[in-house]
Amino acid sequence: MLALLLQITPAHDLNDFKVGEDSDLEFINIFTDDGKINSNGGSEFVGLPRFEARVAVIEALKSKGLYRGEQLNEMRLGRCSRSNDVIEPMMKPQWYVKCDDMAKEALDAVINEKNKKIDILPKQYVAECKR
Repeated sequence: MLALLLQITPAHDLNDFKVGEDSDLEFINIFTDDGKINSNGGSEFVGLPRFEARVAVIEALKSKGLYRGEQLNEMRLGRCSRSNDVIEPMMKPQWYVKCDDMAKEALDAVINEKNKKIDILPKQYVAECKR
């Protein structure tokens, strides 16, 4: 007998987002804004921080005789440039403000030698400002 399991998490994975859209899957968020499990993640895990929840889910599967092991899966993780925390993709309502003129003015104040009004210190952060 061949058993195949495919995990699709369109609300928390950029690669799965398109598959979820094309397949009309419901996008279910299991995280609170502070990275804890919400009620969609199962009542026994509500309130657990994400990394503790991973361990708790494995323990729950083992205790029910449903755990089938683990395999190494090399992947790239998004990380915060400031804290180095692992970034959990989340679907959130988006809105945008047109900032082109304001951004140009701010950048000119930092990088335009003729109109320079602001010095970024230490200098290594000038490149960060230009991003």
